[in-house]
Amino acid sequence: MTLPLTRGADSGTPRLTDIAAQAGVSEATASRVLNGKPGVAPATRRRVVAALDVLGYERPVRLHQRSAGLVGLVIPELTNPIFPAFAQVIEQVLAGHGYTPVLCTQMPGGSTEDELVEQLEDRGVTGIVFLSGLHADTTADPVRYHKLASRRLPFVLVNGYNERITASFVSSDDRSAVRMAVRHLADLGHARVGLAVG
Repeated sequence: MTLPLTRGADSGTPRLTDIAAQAGVSEATASRVLNGKPGVAPATRRRVVAALDVLGYERPVRLHQRSAGLVGLVIPELTNPIFPAFAQVIEQVLAGHGYTPVLCTQMPGGSTEDELVEQLEDRGVTGIVFLSGLHADTTADPVRYHKLASRRLPFVLVNGYNERITASFVSSDDRSAVRMAVRHLADLGHARVGLAVG
């Protein structure tokens, strides 16, 4: 089956298999979505459309939809492979819910987190996701987030918890995780435990 899709930068033919795999659905379901057929749950339909976006294919005209709004994604860098991996997943989820993600990366000598937030606000974003931002640095002044909350711009803080900030956090409890890991190793009889960190 030839799909009515084109790829942005190159002329590679999109494969239904790739789109289905990216969306986590069967090829039959992906085909139904791409051909505008009924019988697919809205959430599943959004995942297939998001897969097109992530894989770099242009949506067929019948799948174009008005964006629910821009959402900023502020990340510290792209050289550490964990951040692009996080960004890809977050962008896919945002696109799957109809939002248009705007990726902002802090580079040495580039814009600061505060400057990126100001630029995003100037562009009228409907929310911001901070990944390993200044919220994760307990020595940084949390007032920037208090001011953001007072302007009623929704935001989520990912990867790093700060009890001085009242916000929605998505972060692991490192202290509990270390206790569990060491307890597990001690229960196995290990007395000397090493720690390797990034």
